[in-house]
Amino acid sequence: TGDIDTVTEPCVCSTTSPGSVCTLRAAIQTANACTTGAPHTIIFNADYTIRPVTNLPAVLRDNTTISGVGHTIKIYPADSNSTTRGLAITGDSCAVHHLWIQNFGTGIVVYGSSNIIGLKDDGTNDNSEGNTIVLNNTGVEVDTGSFNQVSGNYIGVDNAGSLSYGNYESGVEISTGFTTIGTDGDGNSDGWEGNVISNNAEYGIYVTSAGSFATISGNTFGISAKAGTTAAPNDLGGIELSGSFALIGTDGNNTSDNTERNIISGNGYTGINVNGGNGQKISGNSIGLAGDGSTIVPNSSSGIRIDETAHNVTIGVDESNTSYSSHERNIISGNTSNGIEIYGYQNTVAGNYIGLSLDGTANKGNSQSGISAYGHDNTIGVDSDALASAYEGNVLSLIHISQGIVR
Repeated sequence: TGDIDTVTEPCVCSTTSPGSVCTLRAAIQTANACTTGAPHTIIFNADYTIRPVTNLPAVLRDNTTISGVGHTIKIYPADSNSTTRGLAITGDSCAVHHLWIQNFGTGIVVYGSSNIIGLKDDGTNDNSEGNTIVLNNTGVEVDTGSFNQVSGNYIGVDNAGSLSYGNYESGVEISTGFTTIGTDGDGNSDGWEGNVISNNAEYGIYVTSAGSFATISGNTFGISAKAGTTAAPNDLGGIELSGSFALIGTDGNNTSDNTERNIISGNGYTGINVNGGNGQKISGNSIGLAGDGSTIVPNSSSGIRIDETAHNVTIGVDESNTSYSSHERNIISGNTSNGIEIYGYQNTVAGNYIGLSLDGTANKGNSQSGISAYGHDNTIGVDSDALASAYEGNVLSLIHISQGIVR
């Protein structure tokens, strides 16, 4: 919990003068005070457990990286009554890699733009840059700014899939625009960029109405590990979405489309609930099955629910790139209630497998209806514009389903 380094050497958190200690607090203070020589990097020379007595300083200086790669760096509050968050990022183009952050009000809160929490995808240590963010109230809050990315982290579980570490509220909360959670689909380290966001007491991700244009791709929600089959429920659901124009899953551009698939299964309520906004796209996901595309790990309610105020939501094929429309197919199977439940209006459900395995060969029925549509002016299947018509039909298995489509 040291003060700012008093050595006069600019931009160096030194330990050479008598009594000087380069704590994490002192390192952040030094980076904040440094007006030259960006980028700034804070690294560690050994394993440490850091117990701040009061909030660590916010990272104010642009292009500052805090990296624990190569070591075990655990940050816990000394007194939870005096520490409201683990790290706060106010600067732009900053990065936080490979830290364990636990027992704060919020593990990491982001206020700046173009920051990276987790994996940077620059080809160096990409598979070890993720953070473990557990046992906080909220894991990560992206509060203001834009073009921030949260990738390659374990949020609510550790990298061994332990179920003892759930955050007490949501894993991630997004209240600002143009945030990417998971892979950015640029073809660089996309397979490492997905987060495991499971075992949280509220939602895996909560996107508020201010969180427009979010991209949520390549993540695992409600299962203990990326390749796992053990349920680790986010108790209120996998994704709670109010922000408009969000993309959940793949963009269907034939770059890393399969890697952009979210696994949204095993959650304590709905897999995805769209409770407001418009223009969201939900494509290429597996909802109710494990990552193997066959093992049922049901969400405890419907796979996808579109509430009354949500409209112009596309579930499946959106006709934007007809050459790769099949990549946009959702697999919505094995859920405890309906596959899809629609109360909103002017929504489209096209090109999905509902009640089938990933390869379409095995019956994995939802316990109730495949599609239950109560709103008005919704399109189920092929529309009349002759674009991507070969891909727009939904395939519904009627095994273990009370009804295929209820309207």
